Amino acid sequence: MRWSTRASARAPLPANQRQLQAVTGVALLNVVTGVSAWIVAAPAAWANDAQRNLAAAEALLAGHFGTVEGYLYSPLAALMTAPFARMPEAVAIGTWLAFKTLLIVVGALVALRGRPAVERTAAAIAAVAFLPIVYDLELGNVTVLLVAALAFVAWRDDGYLSGVPLGLLLATAPKPQLIFVLAWLILYRRRSLAGALATAAASTGLAVLLVGPEPYRAWIEALRAPPYLAGGQVINMSLTALPMPLAVLSVVASLGVALVAVRRGRWPALTAALALGLLISPYTLVYAAGIFLVAAPALWMGAPRVLLALALAAPVGVVVAFPIWVGAVLAAAAVLPGAAWHAVGRGLPAGPGAARPPTPPPGAALNP
Repeated sequence: MRWSTRASARAPLPANQRQLQAVTGVALLNVVTGVSAWIVAAPAAWANDAQRNLAAAEALLAGHFGTVEGYLYSPLAALMTAPFARMPEAVAIGTWLAFKTLLIVVGALVALRGRPAVERTAAAIAAVAFLPIVYDLELGNVTVLLVAALAFVAWRDDGYLSGVPLGLLLATAPKPQLIFVLAWLILYRRRSLAGALATAAASTGLAVLLVGPEPYRAWIEALRAPPYLAGGQVINMSLTALPMPLAVLSVVASLGVALVAVRRGRWPALTAALALGLLISPYTLVYAAGIFLVAAPALWMGAPRVLLALALAAPVGVVVAFPIWVGAVLAAAAVLPGAAWHAVGRGLPAGPGAARPPTPPPGAALNP
């Protein structure tokens, strides 16, 4: 009896159990670190961006858009926020928080469809409690919407309608980090790009007709010199914040690594584009790293051990070594073998005209 007990203790767990243990462990780690970070940051960060958005909507309705310090979204964004401005502030912020949380949960469940229900649930918890997402939820920022819009493009076949949500984001919150994503769209999602640009142009034109050109002039003026960025009120996590010689070398190195990743295919190229957007943007804050949730299912189904290592390092990495952690994601996109990324195509849409091999059984991703 003693011998059989030892033997069973040494027997490896089935692959699906190892996979479930991994995602559950990440979920627990994220909950602990995410809740702790929320509590610590709450006095200074709670609903800052949400309150600013509501104030900008009220300013637009009152005819003096551009007077809310630090508001960098377009007049269209303020116009779309106007219905929330008519609610009690607590209700508006609570609705916004619940909506974004629901987006993340639904996205995680959809991305891992076909996996065991308990694994999908743990993945959803891990995604919501991912530190950058926690910070985005606490501030009331729009990173979660950006994740949803990009997922709508990346996780689906190429099509004009797939680009509509991204087009609305381009018209309301055109973040600098999207430049490299647009380059990825040129290579892999041209119809979606056309849909996004058409939506952005049409919605912007409609907004100008509704609110007039003056709010847009004020918006462009605000974008030229954001006061809270120029005044050092936030910590810029991008490579552009490094001393000049080191910044240039780091940017050149990042571009070189990204070119290697682009040659490996659609998913490595997307992961590289997301990383470059964070590393080379004029400014990057911690919550921006939440955008990696778009590529997380691809890494999980193609290289789960790599994703597990990045996830375990994230709570510390995104806070104290942001460029290094993002650089590790970029390096993973460049060095992972092509076979790993090919495995991703078996779990997520492969694109128009592409062959669709059958989905592997649960737990197969962790097999050697």
